[in-house]
Amino acid sequence: MLSISRKVRVGVIGAGRIGRIHLENLAHKVIKVELAAVSEIAFAEAEKCAKEHAIPVAVRDYRAQLENRDIEAILICSSSDTHARIVERPLAGARTSSAKSPSPSTSRSSTGRSPR
Repeated sequence: MLSISRKVRVGVIGAGRIGRIHLENLAHKVIKVELAAVSEIAFAEAEKCAKEHAIPVAVRDYRAQLENRDIEAILICSSSDTHARIVERPLAGARTSSAKSPSPSTSRSSTGRSPR
């Protein structure tokens, strides 16, 4: 098991229903996480979440998080149809990424095929 002795700087893409749930859990239930950024196309929601959880950076464009090398992990909490597009960008730049879709029956790889 991996042992981390310091807080991991985490960004969250999406401040809608699921994003807010994850932000709440990360802020209050996970001790080795520092919330570093939140992005949301509805920028007022990003600002609201940043204020509620003392997140230093709120942006409209998620790409700012992908380009920020101080952010060590990013949770993709945007709508499922955006996951592939968001994950492909860091993969093209050789940055590690992963996304969790709601269920295998609805998830698609960037090739459009269901995972096996």
